[in-house]
Amino acid sequence: MFKITWEKFYEKFDNLSLAKKKSHVKRLSSFGDAYEVYMVASDLAYEDVSFANQFIEKAHYSGVRFEPSDVYYFADLIDKSLLEKLALNTSEAFSSDDINEIKEYLSSATIKQIATRAGLNYEDYLHDKYLLEESKSVVKKSGIFSKVISWDDFYLRYKNFSYYAQKTHALGLSSYGPFNEFMELVRYFASRDIYFAGSFIKTAMKKGVAFKSEQIREFAGLVDYSSLKKIAFFYPFIYNMDDLDYLSNYLKPSDIRKLARKSDVKKYIVPRKDYTRQKVPKMGCLGFLLGMSALQGMSNTGSKKKKLPRPCNERPPHYGYRYGRWYFGNDHAWGCEPDDGSDLDYSRN
Repeated sequence: MFKITWEKFYEKFDNLSLAKKKSHVKRLSSFGDAYEVYMVASDLAYEDVSFANQFIEKAHYSGVRFEPSDVYYFADLIDKSLLEKLALNTSEAFSSDDINEIKEYLSSATIKQIATRAGLNYEDYLHDKYLLEESKSVVKKSGIFSKVISWDDFYLRYKNFSYYAQKTHALGLSSYGPFNEFMELVRYFASRDIYFAGSFIKTAMKKGVAFKSEQIREFAGLVDYSSLKKIAFFYPFIYNMDDLDYLSNYLKPSDIRKLARKSDVKKYIVPRKDYTRQKVPKMGCLGFLLGMSALQGMSNTGSKKKKLPRPCNERPPHYGYRYGRWYFGNDHAWGCEPDDGSDLDYSRN
């Protein structure tokens, strides 16, 4: 069984099937840096959690060491025993904030060791240790599971996550930032999947985020029709005439009329789109025959249009008289074959 280098595996990883990924992992001769291993492990976890555990454990025994923040993001994806091994062998010591984030996933003995390594009083992290069931919020959406993280943590690091991890954490946010940052995420997700962009917005609304009518207008064109309709009807009383005119480009007339009634926009008329076709003038039998003859004449003249003759040196090789004999090529003295513009190949082959 021949070995595969990490560089080759990592380069082709996104294009491999799960079976190929498993086969290649077994034949890896080495592992890359912790960041690349983390990205691969995150993707594997959403296809086969059990195999992702095997992959991470193999990388760990090969000498790969993760940062404390990476270990925290593995918490919902790997076994507790493996998580504690990673926590005890991180590339750097845990900070107080890192311990507070991960403490509900670790045993008291492990917390004591990582706090002692960092020079912290481990008792500060034990007396208020939450139960895992109370501290973890799991969201299931289209087969994606997520734990709660803050907006600041996600927004600052989302570009470093794999796409699967981005979607996972986006559905488990515990808070949301300013609208300009939120729209940056919406546009990013919409560029890859307009349906997930809609799910991202709807999840925020269900968690209590209130959008203004002009902000909802910005969502139009970035999400699918079904999502936009649900978003628009989530706050059915906030629209004015300009809002309705704008949304009429993306929603059905029946939807706009309902929104107008709920928003108490009286005597609102949905703008009619101009679908009128240009009328074709009627012509009799004589006009039809004259038109057909004109078209026939145009096609004939077009097919027989003669090109202007070109100089000898600008034409493809052809026969001409030179040095007392017929010669195939260019730059003839006289007697060139007539140039009819067809560029025929007169070679003897």
